Amino acid sequence: MTCGILAKIGLVTFSGPHYSTFGMEEHFDQTARWFQQTLMSAEPIRVEAAATWSDDPWYLDQHDRRIEVNDGFWVMGEGVADGHLVGGNLCTLNLLQGTECLPDLRGAILFIVDDLESMPHTFDRDLTSLSQQPGFADLRGLLIGRFQRIVGMTRETLQAIIRANRLLDGLPILANVDFGHADPILTIPVGGRARLTTAAGSTELQLSW
Repeated sequence: MTCGILAKIGLVTFSGPHYSTFGMEEHFDQTARWFQQTLMSAEPIRVEAAATWSDDPWYLDQHDRRIEVNDGFWVMGEGVADGHLVGGNLCTLNLLQGTECLPDLRGAILFIVDDLESMPHTFDRDLTSLSQQPGFADLRGLLIGRFQRIVGMTRETLQAIIRANRLLDGLPILANVDFGHADPILTIPVGGRARLTTAAGSTELQLSW
C-alpha cells in the first residue's frame, strides 16, 4: 500500500512496526526510539545497528524471550549513494510489477525484506524478477532487512546471490539492517530520502523525509 500511495500521489508514508508491536512489554525500546525519531523529529536519523535482536513469538510469553546478539550490518557492496526510498516486502513488491502502483526505481535507494515463507532460493528468484523492471538499472543503492532464523540465510549465501546479479555490480549494498519481520524494527519513510555510505571502512545510513 505504501508504494502504491507513493506511485499514485507522491505522498510519503511509513514502513515500520505493526500496531500490535506496541503491546510488547520488554525489548521494545529501540523500536520505539526509531519510531519517535522518524515521525516526531525534523532532524535526519543516523541509523546504527541495534545491539540485540529477536524473531521469537513474544506475544505467547512476554517474559520468556530469546534474544540474540547482533553481529551488525553486512556490507555487500561498497560505495556512496543518495536517493529517494522505495521498497517493502520483496514478494509483495513484485506483485506490483506491470501496474501503476510500482514506484519509479530510477535514482532510488531500494529497501527490501522477506518473511519466513521465503527461502534463499525464493529470495534470489524474486530479486532477479524485480531487477528486470524499468528503472532498476538506475538504482543508487540497496538495503536488505534482517532475515528470520528459519529462512537459513547466511551472510555467505546472500553475498553469492548478490554477486550473481550483474545489475547489482557497483552499488552500495547494506544487509542485516534492522527492519522487516524481526525486532527491533526501524521505521522507514517510503518516499523519503536516504544517504548510504559503505566505503573505505566507513558504514553510515541516514534517513530523512
